[in-house]
Amino acid sequence: MRKTFLLLVGVTLAAATVAAPAQAAPSKSTTTTAEAFWHFTKSVSDTQYLETTWYVGVFMTFGNGIRTTFYSDLYQDVELCKTSNDRCTEVSSAYGHSRLKRGTDVFTMDTKDLTTAHLHGTYMVQAFDRSGKPVGSPTKYEIVTDWTGKGSITKSHSKFTFHTGCIHFNATDKGKTRPATATGTLREYSSGKVTELSLGTTRDTMFGGDATVQVNHTC
Repeated sequence: MRKTFLLLVGVTLAAATVAAPAQAAPSKSTTTTAEAFWHFTKSVSDTQYLETTWYVGVFMTFGNGIRTTFYSDLYQDVELCKTSNDRCTEVSSAYGHSRLKRGTDVFTMDTKDLTTAHLHGTYMVQAFDRSGKPVGSPTKYEIVTDWTGKGSITKSHSKFTFHTGCIHFNATDKGKTRPATATGTLREYSSGKVTELSLGTTRDTMFGGDATVQVNHTC
């Protein structure tokens, strides 16, 4: 989440330094994220095992003057690992993304208290071999995921100031995260068949958001 947010701040800063109006009023934007990783291992031999990871993430941005936008991605990573040292090599991967604009797509999140979030997303997922080359055509996947916040919320606070010549940029960021569990059910649509896979429950999650207030001034 932090890397994604810093990237968004960088883009915002670049735009602000180019086209910020004189004595601009403060603007506020909020970025929230719900992410989950499911990890599975399968023994291949006494010396090797397969490790499969499924991931889904949703990033939501909104605020005054900003239309609520969504970005979500779904991927699978498969690696062959050695039991002696847990060193792994890539076997295959698959990736798809969505703006969650389809009629069946749904994402809701309690952005205030981080109690729950719900996703029903559809993705066209492209498979890749160990070299990163596409394999076949994209396949339709659906995932239904529910996050449940657990424990206490952790809050953070930071300030950033940029000043050069006639341009002054000031941003205040308040973030909060909460431990969460996530359940997932995956559906693959291939060759006229629907294959459903329960991903179970995971605690490997990112659940929270950042609210940024920025003020831009030019001469």
